[in-house]
Amino acid sequence: MNIDRISESVLSVKPAYTDIIRFHAKIFRLQEDYKAKIDLGEMIENELTAAGNTTSDGPLLLRSAFPLDISASKSLLAELCRIEGREVMNEVVAVVRNAVNADPALPEKLFKGVLNDDREIFEQAGAKIDVDLEILEFYGRESIEPSVVYVSERIAEGRPERDHDALKGYCPICGSLPSFALIDDSGKRKLVCAFCKHQWPVNRIYCPWCENTDQKTLKYLSIEQEEAYRISVCEKCNHYIKTIMLDKLPYPFHIGMEMCGTLHLDMISEKNGFLSIEGRSGTFTG
Repeated sequence: MNIDRISESVLSVKPAYTDIIRFHAKIFRLQEDYKAKIDLGEMIENELTAAGNTTSDGPLLLRSAFPLDISASKSLLAELCRIEGREVMNEVVAVVRNAVNADPALPEKLFKGVLNDDREIFEQAGAKIDVDLEILEFYGRESIEPSVVYVSERIAEGRPERDHDALKGYCPICGSLPSFALIDDSGKRKLVCAFCKHQWPVNRIYCPWCENTDQKTLKYLSIEQEEAYRISVCEKCNHYIKTIMLDKLPYPFHIGMEMCGTLHLDMISEKNGFLSIEGRSGTFTG
């Protein structure tokens, strides 16, 4: 996937996101490079065997159990801390870079915090260096993403979609909540996992948060002059999920680019009184 070409295509229709997209495009390029070099040895084989043997209807591998290429994750973190953006962003990045260099144990603490969704780890680390916990969480998450996506893809390769997956609002691979819904050109709907990026089919009329299937309370907000996007809302639980009509998207779908380039949809949703299903966007805006 050509990150540079996609990022420029996105910016041609979303120039307001120039700083954010260009900053994150550098991250996405590095992540692609590192994913191609992930080496998990026997760890991945053990997890693939366990996932293949499971008879449970639940997730195949909880996020806390995801094996990581620690060496690659640490190296990627070091490179991420050298990426520059806007001046205010550079100041924060410098603080994180200095903290990582000063504390050899910090990277693995951040990785553990992401895997266990343990905000206390980020709060404690952030308090020591006066950096918001969301920023440390961002760097931890982006550093382990190549390992996480690699493991998710390997597990998905070895298993057929289960019939009951379409009845669940959480990822069948890791159990995490979705960040987006996708509608393909045939009208079928999929959810995209916020953690491992796995995509799984779900019913078209369905709320991933409360499992509501009442068409009268499941609606969507149309976005003026952006026909590729809808905001699917549930009036029963008051949550929303951003939805992308893939056949109307004027460039190839890239989950990272969409996370960066749809922040205004979150603002619209929240202005209308709806809550995010995912909870956190995962995008560092500086």
